[in-house]
Amino acid sequence: MLMSYVGALKSWIYMPLFGAFGASVWTTRVPMLAAGAASIWLFYLFLHGVAGKRAAVAGCLLLAADPIYLLTTCFDWGPVALQHLLVMGGSF
Repeated sequence: MLMSYVGALKSWIYMPLFGAFGASVWTTRVPMLAAGAASIWLFYLFLHGVAGKRAAVAGCLLLAADPIYLLTTCFDWGPVALQHLLVMGGSF
């Protein structure tokens, strides 16, 4: 049931992008890579508030180097990247 909602959100995100730039590899992958980068930034802000700057930098370095996180953000084309972004956005 969750995936149908994520699919609708993904369609709302991609509709203006495909209208403006057309459908290509770049317009498919770059928005979800931006969502992955934004979720790392939100993770940094969350850890900075909880454990301080040093722990936030270390945690973000570990997250940015995690192969599973990188693969799901780069090659999943959206659902997991949006899930990460929305979970971190809701953590505040």
